[in-house]
Amino acid sequence: MSNEYDNEVVSRRSSWSVFMQVIGYLAIILSIALGGLLYFVGMGLTLAIGTLIVLFFVGLQFVFFGFLVEVITDMRWFLQTLKDNSVTTNQYLDAEYRRNHG
Repeated sequence: MSNEYDNEVVSRRSSWSVFMQVIGYLAIILSIALGGLLYFVGMGLTLAIGTLIVLFFVGLQFVFFGFLVEVITDMRWFLQTLKDNSVTTNQYLDAEYRRNHG
């Protein structure tokens, strides 16, 4: 059984992962700059630390989810290369069979 997605070409890199990581790093840099600016302007230590912590963890989440998207995209690319390279697939299946039945 085949469907329309069998011949889909999977890219090794995802533009979503790059976008999310860039946004994450910008949020981390912004958290440090804005936290320091709020402290030196005199808005209060509590507001400065709160802003720093919130933006830092939002940026960290973006970086982490960008990493996850990149890993999943890389896994899809690798699985497609296994499917396209039947020799590699057959060698893997043969080794698994010998390991389990030999």
